[in-house]
Amino acid sequence: MLANTDITIIKAAATCVAAICVIELPKGMWNGILELLQNNANSDDLNVRLASVLTLGFICEDIDPKYLSAEQLNFILPAVLMNVIPDQIPLTQIAMKAFARAAPITEKNFEVPEQKEYIMQKIFEASKVNDEEVLSSVMEGLNDIVRVNYDYIYPYIGQIGQLTIDLINSEHDKPAKLAIEVWSTISEVEQSRL
Repeated sequence: MLANTDITIIKAAATCVAAICVIELPKGMWNGILELLQNNANSDDLNVRLASVLTLGFICEDIDPKYLSAEQLNFILPAVLMNVIPDQIPLTQIAMKAFARAAPITEKNFEVPEQKEYIMQKIFEASKVNDEEVLSSVMEGLNDIVRVNYDYIYPYIGQIGQLTIDLINSEHDKPAKLAIEVWSTISEVEQSRL
């Protein structure tokens, strides 16, 4: 089903697989699924890639991160982010949606400088795609990163500032509003530390 060409069937299958993962992974079962999804996210078959990335995003949306080991997290983010390919907009749309769902569980990844750099590089790469859906997902993910990993974003504040200014001045309404929300989150984090 994950290799189907009908996106509706792909989404339904991804939802089912993710629901099973959310039940099984906390019990220590079906441990090989994340590695399998990571491998499939690198498939030559675009539909298999889309399905795998979509499934990973759905898993991240519903699972409590305390049930995922560092190794399991390392299967998820690279699989999602390697599919941010600006000239392949449908794939990048799904990858960034999946990333937006995964962003709240990136805390362990931001503790590793190379992983933090890769994540931020992919965010900025995706932000160059002139597609409202991609840009909205970029801002949703960035907002969660700011909330969860605030102590790690300082080196990127200039790039975040330029990105948000560009979006606020763009023709894309939803990403512009989400760009403002990023600064609202930064303000909330700063206020909570006073």
